[in-house]
Amino acid sequence: MSTLVLLGAGASHGSEPNQAHKTPPLGNDLFGALAELGGVASRIPNDIKEVFEQGFELGMAVFNERIDVQLQAFHRELSSYLADFVPSTNSYYIQLLRHLVGRNVIFSSLNYDMMLEEAAIMLGMNVSYGIERMPNAIRVIKPHGSINFWPDFPAEMIKNCFFSGVGSALKAPVRPVDRLSAKHRCSVDTSFSPAISMYAKGKKVSVCPDFVQDQQMLFSTACRRASRIIIVGVRVVPDDSHIWEPILKSGSEVTYFGNGADEAELRTWAEAGNRKNVNFVNGYFDKAIANISPYI
Repeated sequence: MSTLVLLGAGASHGSEPNQAHKTPPLGNDLFGALAELGGVASRIPNDIKEVFEQGFELGMAVFNERIDVQLQAFHRELSSYLADFVPSTNSYYIQLLRHLVGRNVIFSSLNYDMMLEEAAIMLGMNVSYGIERMPNAIRVIKPHGSINFWPDFPAEMIKNCFFSGVGSALKAPVRPVDRLSAKHRCSVDTSFSPAISMYAKGKKVSVCPDFVQDQQMLFSTACRRASRIIIVGVRVVPDDSHIWEPILKSGSEVTYFGNGADEAELRTWAEAGNRKNVNFVNGYFDKAIANISPYI
């Protein structure tokens, strides 16, 4: 039996012991950071910006309803921004991987960023986006997509296309690329973005949805196979049924690291689903690393 380690935005945001090393902002601060770039986000109408200030998911929903023709450009801008974040040599991601090397662990990240993958590369390991064990590689499942999941054809093949009122702008095979290649593709592609879900309720995927759906199916399989599921930096949002339903149905022992507010949401979810074997530990990434051994 394997252990599944599920990482969310709180993990990437809190992944550095040294606060001077920049990490991706949490959702409430993300739009402001994008608007400062002077690109697509900065040119959004002011009334939609005000909604973004109330919450990124709320703003994203209104953005998609009103100006979905700009969704691909917005996702490229977001992806390019996230591609600039890399872990330090003392990152908690680095510490976590060192702690778990050689163990039967599958990682799942809900983040678009590549900080986990970059940590593995810094340690001389490869990355496999699947659940079968590979030599000298960590297994990573990304149910919300990733900034490096790009359609498997050159950016120059389809130019200057805009999409509105469509469920999917593109269905095509995906080829994961490295971080710098992902950053470059964001700058040269004029039609599409990587395969990432929209940061809003429902998690719509407009580019290569089949690939992201496959990642979600792998996540469900990993939950079923896991004897333990360890969760760090993920809010309990039952509406994200593609995440919380597989965890609920897995029967695996769940250990969740978070704060008091997180515990209340976790307990509500567990009681509603009659889920018994759920443990809560008060603390974040550093606490998880220090206490993770008994759960592996």
